[in-house]
Amino acid sequence: MEDREIISMLNERDERAIVGIQEKYRSYCRFIAKSILDNDEDAEECLNNTYLAVWNSIPPNAPRDLRSYVGAVCRKTALKQLERRLAKKRGEGRAIIAFEELDGVLGEGGDAADEIALRDALQKFLRSLSKRSRIVFIQKYWYFRTIGEIAKDLAMSEESVKASLFRSREKLKNHLKKEGFEI
Repeated sequence: MEDREIISMLNERDERAIVGIQEKYRSYCRFIAKSILDNDEDAEECLNNTYLAVWNSIPPNAPRDLRSYVGAVCRKTALKQLERRLAKKRGEGRAIIAFEELDGVLGEGGDAADEIALRDALQKFLRSLSKRSRIVFIQKYWYFRTIGEIAKDLAMSEESVKASLFRSREKLKNHLKKEGFEI
């Protein structure tokens, strides 16, 4: 099923759209949820909550890129679920560790205009990185993969991954300062 068909069904409130999303994006969303939650049962719960959240958000918000939209909804859902779980257990998770690494680079959130400006600056920054550095950065800070997982997947040493992430964080800090963000 094509994305435009799925979006059309969502706009028409046709429940077959959920089946289309599940068939097309289940493995992608599962990868995101499992990377953040690190638990099969929690990942399954996240997938169900993601499908419901997409159903409830469209219409009126028909995205241009359904894959990215569903992935972003899944990531946000997984992070909320992780936050609830950590509040109960007071434990540490991959996402928390990744956010701590970026602490002092991204600063505190602001209003919607600030968030849009930050998003645009991050996209510009990512385009400035080499392909390999961009993949390492996104794997760590979007998908919350571990250093070991990234190293294995990209046939790199863990030290190379760490060095790449360190250099990228420094470049990001400089880029954001140049773009007018307070660090």
